Amino acid sequence: MKHCLLILPLSFYSFGQVIKKELERKGYEVQLENDEYPRSMLGKVLGKLNALSLLRRLTLKAYIERYQHSIRFDLVLIIKGRGVGRAAIEFLRGRSERIVAYNFDSFLFNPSPLDWLASVDRYCTFDIADAKAHDLPLVHLFSAIPVQAGSTRRQYDVSALMKNHSQRLQFTDQVLASLPGTKNYIYIFEPNVISFAFNFLKSPLLYLKYWQHIHFKPLPYGDFLAALKDSELTIDYAHPTQTGITIRCFEALSLGVRIITNNAHVGQTRLFDRAAVTHFKLGQDGSTVIKHIEQMLAVAPAPHLRSPQQFMDDLLGEYSAPTASAS
Repeated sequence: MKHCLLILPLSFYSFGQVIKKELERKGYEVQLENDEYPRSMLGKVLGKLNALSLLRRLTLKAYIERYQHSIRFDLVLIIKGRGVGRAAIEFLRGRSERIVAYNFDSFLFNPSPLDWLASVDRYCTFDIADAKAHDLPLVHLFSAIPVQAGSTRRQYDVSALMKNHSQRLQFTDQVLASLPGTKNYIYIFEPNVISFAFNFLKSPLLYLKYWQHIHFKPLPYGDFLAALKDSELTIDYAHPTQTGITIRCFEALSLGVRIITNNAHVGQTRLFDRAAVTHFKLGQDGSTVIKHIEQMLAVAPAPHLRSPQQFMDDLLGEYSAPTASAS
């Protein structure tokens, strides 16, 4: 039995369990570990404030306490790694045969790996601009949803299923305002009181407008899947500091759901049928987008799956990962 220490944000929905399952499929016994300490709101605040020096010291201390006398790992896989620093990499190097790391944020959003990415055996990113700028393997995300055909008559014209951050609410409002008379499914998740206060103060009128659609619990996965599958179009909003393609886009792709996104790179990759993706910039006049949407609705996109297995093979270098130029 091979042993893997999987370090990643454990609070990020079911992401960790999906990755753990793929590593187990490859024959690893997997130990899950958080990527920053303290594992609390304080840790998240330190990360958001880029107080990396303190966050790294606390994270290293936790790792030493947990793994100083542990078994030797065949693989350490670090995903995001906001609390990981060079000292933690040196410690993990002494406890492992191979270290692979991956950023599902951009370096603008998560700069922590910049001073240690050259110290691991393989470092990959989901961010298209970062892959080009730093000459890194580009590894796209995936969908854990098996390929499924949507309803022949879908219940919703547009779905907006998202955690609230940056300008997602503004973008959603702009898209829906450009498509009057549509039947929509809207679920906007606020993860905590701090995010609620910040987002409300930033856009109080929009917050009041969408108040009935704002929730403080994540949408249960079964309800999320049903709403997405039963939508003609879904809204995707990538953080403005990132160029990587979100999991939401791959989930929509696996269900044959068309995508309205602010990320121009989605339609430029060979992974997505351009007829199933439209690019909508924040502040853009919606009239030209509406014409493209009308053309999209005339053709049913074929569901296609980029699976967690493909992701893991690319990440570990067992297949040739797409290069930045492939996008």
